[in-house]
Amino acid sequence: MDVVRNKISNRLGIGKENFDIAFKKARKTIKAQLGDVASSHSRLLYFQKMFENIGLKSQALLSLDLEQTYWRIFLKNAILFDGVKDFLDDIRILGIPMVIVTDLTAQIQFKKVIYFNLDNYFDFIVTSEESGFDKPHPSSFEL
Repeated sequence: MDVVRNKISNRLGIGKENFDIAFKKARKTIKAQLGDVASSHSRLLYFQKMFENIGLKSQALLSLDLEQTYWRIFLKNAILFDGVKDFLDDIRILGIPMVIVTDLTAQIQFKKVIYFNLDNYFDFIVTSEESGFDKPHPSSFEL
């Protein structure tokens, strides 16, 4: 999130503390408005709401830029645990179907799976975006 904070500071002169307060408030608002659905986890919506809350309108281009920056840096710094692919290979050899059930949006989760070259390990990816509910609601497990 530091890269995002720096972008905001450089472009708009908003300091780290003020950014953190505004972002936290926006996140809380989005989660309260949307409830337990995938879009309630959207960094794009958090950034948009943050700008609206501080009187800068939606800032579509900057909101998109910050969301893309956030996920690019997230993936760049993400580390796959040692032995994960070996474990998945073992499960695949045993013929056990594998499914990812997640609360985030399909776009972000697909990016993560592809980034780590895990797309051939899983039979299905079920998101709360698809099921309409966050875990542990049973609908995600019934698809």
